[in-house]
Amino acid sequence: LGIIYMNTGRSIKALNFYRKSLNISIKIDDKIGVAINNGNMAIVLKNLGKLDEALVCVQKRIEINKELGDKSGTAFAYGNLGNIYTDLGNFQKAEDSYKKMLRIAEEIGYKIGIALAKGNLGNINIKLKKITKAKQYFDEAILLERELDLKDHLAQDLNNRAKLMLLEGNYKKAQADVSKVLILTKALNLPVQIFIAELTEIEIKFETNKNERTELLKRVVSVLENCEKALQKAIVHKLLYNLHTTNKDATRAEIHRKEA
Repeated sequence: LGIIYMNTGRSIKALNFYRKSLNISIKIDDKIGVAINNGNMAIVLKNLGKLDEALVCVQKRIEINKELGDKSGTAFAYGNLGNIYTDLGNFQKAEDSYKKMLRIAEEIGYKIGIALAKGNLGNINIKLKKITKAKQYFDEAILLERELDLKDHLAQDLNNRAKLMLLEGNYKKAQADVSKVLILTKALNLPVQIFIAELTEIEIKFETNKNERTELLKRVVSVLENCEKALQKAIVHKLLYNLHTTNKDATRAEIHRKEA
């Protein structure tokens, strides 16, 4: 039930069921159950913004997984640990966690874990301003995701690489990646990823079609006005911050940075 509620966005109910499941696992001395429930609770707590609590849960999962010799579980737990450190703004610890995930996945030959770790390392290296390294990780992740047919992760990393190409001013390659993302996400019916890719495409057009900037800003503001979910609003405010920064409008950029 916890998984069902988590996958449908009902985080509070998911957390309640995971806690009940954890208590039962503790009572019957089911260490695997304790590890799994702590890991699931960490994901939900992160989504709820309760990062310190999430940190405690994921560290507990790592401790138990190591005790049980569960290397694949340990690898994924390090991935979740990296995600929490990313949200906390501790990018160096996040990178260290993702590298541990990658090392374990490579040790046991787990290609899915390798692909996910490399995608995570691509993202964190952008935040650490290690652009060349980020591109290398994205390229390697994308190759594996194609091989393993991980279409949803492939779409994410193609979009992330497009944003990286955008930062480098390589708009042709950025547009090529975004076009692939839109084909994939529409075929898979992934509305959130379609939404993100369409915003990336607007950002590319903003750089390449300066005469259309006013109309593009109006379009993004209209998207913002129709957003119902907080996460979507945050994404659009971040885009507006980027666009106004490009337009050298520091006042409006700062407004949207604070809103994001």
